[in-house]
Amino acid sequence: MEQLPQNDWLKKLKGIFIEENPTASAPTDNAPAKASAPNFAAYNAPATSADAGLIDDLAGRFQKLVEEKNQPGFDFFEFSSMVLGVSQTPTADHFKIAFQGAKVMNTGVSKEQLLQSAVFYKQTLETAYADTIKKGEEKRRAIGQQQVAQQQNLTKEINGIDQQVADFQKKIADLQALKAAKTNELSALAGSFEPQIAEVEAKLNATTLAKDQVLGRLSMIEEGIKQYV
Repeated sequence: MEQLPQNDWLKKLKGIFIEENPTASAPTDNAPAKASAPNFAAYNAPATSADAGLIDDLAGRFQKLVEEKNQPGFDFFEFSSMVLGVSQTPTADHFKIAFQGAKVMNTGVSKEQLLQSAVFYKQTLETAYADTIKKGEEKRRAIGQQQVAQQQNLTKEINGIDQQVADFQKKIADLQALKAAKTNELSALAGSFEPQIAEVEAKLNATTLAKDQVLGRLSMIEEGIKQYV
C-alpha cells in the first residue's frame, strides 16, 4: 500500500503510545483512572512440544500471506500494524489514540469498516490454514496406505511360506527360517514408519499452532476495536 503522509501531530503519535517511565509522578486523587489493558491471554497459542522454529516459520508464512492480501486503502490491516508497531500488549488508550490517528489520515475510517475488513483477513488466514492442513493430511494418508500395502505384501509372503512348509516337509527347516525373517520384517515395519508419521503430525500440529498464533493477534486487535474504539 501507499505510504500515507503524516503531519506534525501524527509524528507525535508514536510518542503518545510509548509507556512513560514508571517513576513518573503519580496522578492526583482528582485525576481520572486510566483504562486497564485488555486481557489478551486468550489470543496466545498454547504451549506444546511442537518445534518452536517450525511454528515460527509457519506463522511467518501465514503472516506474509495476510500481508500479501492487504486491501487498498486504510483498513484493519493498517490499524493492526499501527497498534502492534507500538506495543504487543496494547492498552485501551493505544486503541483509542490509534483510532483517532487513523481518522486523521483517512476520514473514511470507522469502527464498522475496521471490523468488516477484519473478517476478510481472518477468512484469508482460515482458508490458507485449511489448505495447508488438507495437504498434510493427504501426505499422512499416503504414508499410511504405503504402510498397509507393504504389510499386506509381507503377510501374503508369510502365508505362502506356510503353505510351502505344509507341502514340502523336507524344506521345513529352510522355510521356517525364511518365515521367521519375514515375520521380523513385518514386526519392524510399523516402527520404520513411525518417524515419518510423527514428523507429519508434528507439522500438522505446528501448522495449527502457527495459525492460532496469527489468528490470536488478529482477534486481539478485533476485540480491542470492539471494546475501546
